[in-house]
Amino acid sequence: MIEVLDQHYERLRLRVAAMRELCRAPAPEMAELARARHQLMAASMDRSRFLKQTVYPALLGTGIAGIADALDALDIDLSTLRAAASLHVTSWTPDRIGADWRGYCAASAALMRRIEDRGRREQTVLLPALAALTPQIDA
Repeated sequence: MIEVLDQHYERLRLRVAAMRELCRAPAPEMAELARARHQLMAASMDRSRFLKQTVYPALLGTGIAGIADALDALDIDLSTLRAAASLHVTSWTPDRIGADWRGYCAASAALMRRIEDRGRREQTVLLPALAALTPQIDA
């Protein structure tokens, strides 16, 4: 389970890096940007789905002190981040991106930092808990 979760984090890291690379260009390449945005959203949704369907159920009811509260806090944080990402995507239309490329890149950089911060928070909570359970899960 840890290996699969790490793969999700790596995929997300690569998608964030692709977005950053695109924002280094002097002007937007709209087709590439649309593809990169879609791939980032897909990677994020896949990770979220894996967390909700596999990781969280494996951790709940294990008796790990505070894990239920930690998962609740991660859920609340995820809802906040999803709302911010949705607002970003809907407010930065292709026309607006074309009209304010540097503004888009700045807003995108801020969102990428939030996505990375979120991943670090998840890893801080989930990886030690999963490592403690690995012998039980793999058995």
